[in-house]
Amino acid sequence: MQVKKEYIRKNILEAAKVEFSANGFKDTSMREIARRAKTSTGNIYKYYRDKNKLLIAVLDPLMEALDNMFGNFEDTSSDITVDVFTSEEYKQGMIAMEMELTTKYRDELNLLINKSYGSGVKIFYDKLIERYTEASKEYMRSAQEKFPELDLEVSELFLKTNGHITFLIMGEIVSHDLTIEETKKYLSDFLHYSSSGWEAIMSKEKKNGG
Repeated sequence: MQVKKEYIRKNILEAAKVEFSANGFKDTSMREIARRAKTSTGNIYKYYRDKNKLLIAVLDPLMEALDNMFGNFEDTSSDITVDVFTSEEYKQGMIAMEMELTTKYRDELNLLINKSYGSGVKIFYDKLIERYTEASKEYMRSAQEKFPELDLEVSELFLKTNGHITFLIMGEIVSHDLTIEETKKYLSDFLHYSSSGWEAIMSKEKKNGG
């Protein structure tokens, strides 16, 4: 019986992902999901209370991966350097991470960033941005303590915007039919561009008397 339930649940999730991806959350009906899953709408409601809960379940693997990603970012706070955002190691690591996310969770990212209008998942997105912002603030605070001769005070809104840009980049990748090499080039170009800004921020010395 348990095996059958898991089979039905899997079918529902796969059908929902296809329908949400094709039509967006707002224009997807539970009836169409049930038709694709070869089950009834009543049966879907046995597993998921409403369409919003169903979308959250579809996005759950992505949310777990993003949670791990931000966890790794927070762990860097124990190794403070002024060139963390400009080093070649950082750039290659970011390229590898975003390549993996946009390849493995392409459909889910497209749903979260481009197709979730009208759903309640925005709160999850907002929490991810908040987490990114807080981790960035903590890193800059720790860097300021370690390098008191530098002026590392940056706007919280800037850090928050930087978090949004991270998702915007992934959204652009999953919205276009790019080859692996084209994706790498896109990410590399952006990281080289942004590293110049970070280099300026992380090397700004305090003014006399500051």
